[in-house]
Amino acid sequence: MLCSKKKHKLVEEIKKYGYIGRSGDGWIFVSGIERAVRVRTGEENVIN
Repeated sequence: MLCSKKKHKLVEEIKKYGYIGRSGDGWIFVSGIERAVRVRTGEENVIN
């Protein structure tokens, strides 16, 4: 989980170091978090 600024930087770094220029470079998936559940307490939607 990253803030927007760090997310962009991380994606750029992954692209930079993961690039081989051939089929198979892969994909980077970036998605939001819909729901969070803390396993230990059962607390929900508390993301910190």
